[in-house]
Amino acid sequence: EGRLIGTSSAITPAPGFGNPSSLVADIEPTSGMQDVYFIFRNNDAAPQQPIMILLTATFESGDGTMGAAPVKGSAGLSTGSSIATLIAHPGAAEVLERHMPGFTTDPRLEQAMSMSIREIAPYAADVFTPELLSKLEAELSAL
Repeated sequence: EGRLIGTSSAITPAPGFGNPSSLVADIEPTSGMQDVYFIFRNNDAAPQQPIMILLTATFESGDGTMGAAPVKGSAGLSTGSSIATLIAHPGAAEVLERHMPGFTTDPRLEQAMSMSIREIAPYAADVFTPELLSKLEAELSAL
């Protein structure tokens, strides 16, 4: 049993399945290795009713960088960077277009600008294969 070190704002359910939402939970600084548990509660839910589907969790330091990902290039980009950040960087936009032609101009992308490639990957697993994610990570982190 441990102490509570962070919370998020309330999650408002979308009708149907809707678009995925991205939430931020500020977590108090800790030291050493920690086990992290996500607890979802809905006092109005029926017994055995699923109340949440969590697809990804990304941990970032206070400056927005991925805590465990080494930064190789001077731009500090990765598949954990927001799509808006990647598209704004000419080198990163070129990497994305080379591997996924039309990606940076796809009108559906507007809904996911604050999300990262890692966060949207589960929604298009046929596109974001482990091989593609590995290539993107290597090339973006080298910028």
